[in-house]
Amino acid sequence: MSDNFVITEPSAREIKAWWDWASKFTNTNSPFERGWGQEKEDRNHNGQPANIGIYCVSCTAGYGGTDTVKRPLKNARDSGKDLLVPVFIAGSDNRSEAYLLLGQNPRIKLLINNSPRHNSLKLMETPVGSVNFHSNNSFGENPGNYRDYYSVGYWAKISLNGVQTLEFGGEGGQKTSTQTDKFSTNVTYS
Repeated sequence: MSDNFVITEPSAREIKAWWDWASKFTNTNSPFERGWGQEKEDRNHNGQPANIGIYCVSCTAGYGGTDTVKRPLKNARDSGKDLLVPVFIAGSDNRSEAYLLLGQNPRIKLLINNSPRHNSLKLMETPVGSVNFHSNNSFGENPGNYRDYYSVGYWAKISLNGVQTLEFGGEGGQKTSTQTDKFSTNVTYS
């Protein structure tokens, strides 16, 4: 049986919309958690980008983590938009550092309805321009405006028709040439 959903690459405009959305959260109201936990609500509907045909979801961001429970897909389905998934990404105001943060050979994962979709992904580099990070943000960035922010990593834009479960994540990360900083994330939506 063939899939009745479509996976495509997002545009640079859509990736920028995700970073604009994601950078506005502080750790006190963030959908980016180190393990979602039993008591957390689905907050991914908050402040979704307007006037763009995507619905943004979060990964665990920052220093990563593994969710303890599945995150609901309901708000994304109700939006009627394509789902923008940051399968495994890194960002920095320095292009080289963004690649170091991602790691040289990251192991990435995308499963839709429990089937691997690795061939659907390719590494994307996107200059997203100006990004304003709030204080105490989930990415560990100093608060303020970064005029030339770079995003590197693996994205998927998915039509939700027929999608029951979505699992994504990866392992990688290296902050400097002298200090390795392992990063992993594992998130499931259903």
